[in-house]
Amino acid sequence: MIEIIQKLFEGLTLGPFVHLMEIFTLGAGNLLIAFGVITVLFFINELLKAYLMIEHTHCIITHVGINIMTILPAIILMAILIYSGFKHPERTGINFTFAVLSFIPWYLAGKFTHLARRDTEGADIGFMTVGLLLVVFAGIITTLVF
Repeated sequence: MIEIIQKLFEGLTLGPFVHLMEIFTLGAGNLLIAFGVITVLFFINELLKAYLMIEHTHCIITHVGINIMTILPAIILMAILIYSGFKHPERTGINFTFAVLSFIPWYLAGKFTHLARRDTEGADIGFMTVGLLLVVFAGIITTLVF
């Protein structure tokens, strides 16, 4: 069994993750690519939430997981803001605007889940407002620090 696991991980590198981190520095040529990656992540997150809400409705662990997944896009955006501010301090204002505009695909992804099932809580404005406040706070701090 150990040999199978070793063969599974043999030859794997951190190259794709390094490239993804380079995209998330939000440099001059990476904004559109980063916006696309973030949009895909938000759609996957919302569709996974919808699946869990439909299939595992009476599980406490699932409920906690869904709550965490609801605020996860804001946490991702805060991490990207801080990381990009560290890498490109001259672009903090542009990156802050980018993070705020990233709420559009987050909202659209939530609305998209309503196509799968109307009783899911996609595009929860309350959680999104809290997320926006967290991102605005992180953006202001990043702009002031870097």
